[in-house]
Amino acid sequence: PNLAGLADAAGYLSCLNLMADVRDFAKFGTHDVHTAVLNMLNPNPALKLQEVIETRVFASIDGETFAPVHRTIAEYLAAQYLARRIKVNLPVGRVLAMLQGADGGIFTPLRGLHAWLAVYAPEARTLCIDADPIGVVLYGDVSGFSVTEKQKILANIRAMAKFSSAAIWQKWDSATWSGLATHDMTAVLKAALLADVSIEENRILASVVLKALEAASAIPALSETLLELVRKSTWPEYLRGFALKVALKHFGLKGAHLQMLLDDIQSGAVVDSGSTVTLFLVLAG
Repeated sequence: PNLAGLADAAGYLSCLNLMADVRDFAKFGTHDVHTAVLNMLNPNPALKLQEVIETRVFASIDGETFAPVHRTIAEYLAAQYLARRIKVNLPVGRVLAMLQGADGGIFTPLRGLHAWLAVYAPEARTLCIDADPIGVVLYGDVSGFSVTEKQKILANIRAMAKFSSAAIWQKWDSATWSGLATHDMTAVLKAALLADVSIEENRILASVVLKALEAASAIPALSETLLELVRKSTWPEYLRGFALKVALKHFGLKGAHLQMLLDDIQSGAVVDSGSTVTLFLVLAG
């Protein structure tokens, strides 16, 4: 089979499903307004529309109509198709205009497609990061982005925190935050952790960095920084507890180190008035 033709056909139909309110597809006949009839569409003749709806990417509804088997797969295929079109001659601005509302924000149902577009269309990536930095992280995969691009994501998240942090806590437990905490980001992540947390947006960004580190593989070069922050009295106790949680998960602490930190808390050398750090120590011990 012509795999490229099938991939383009699947991506084209996925775009219609996600962006044009097309619920499903039929080979022939007359159906309601949410069903597209393939022989009435007039795309590139090279697109194998009739063949692709019989693949496992689409599911038969009643033997006559077919729909994408899963929305996430449709987002992935649509983004790849649009990225290929952009590489040929489709203007990035035109694509993004179809995904954005009047305020420049990405339509909520299209955030997944938009996030995967950022992955597969480097030409659009910076604009995608500006339009929806949180969505790009949560619904796509930023692990392969450059340091500069990930740094831009963090800067945009910090800027968002000045006005409203609510969007930042969406899907807080998502493993996709890990894409920000790659080894090439060590210096950037360290700088974010060492910023002045008396400023609210810096506190929020520190939380994001810790979440990314928690979800990612260990970065040994940050172990000492995390332990330093656990002892730092200018850091809020919830952040210090979070830093300790990340340190314990990735690096562990031998009994003597745990006891030393606990002794310093009890002596007052390390402030822990809310017992947050102590609780993590006790649980770890």
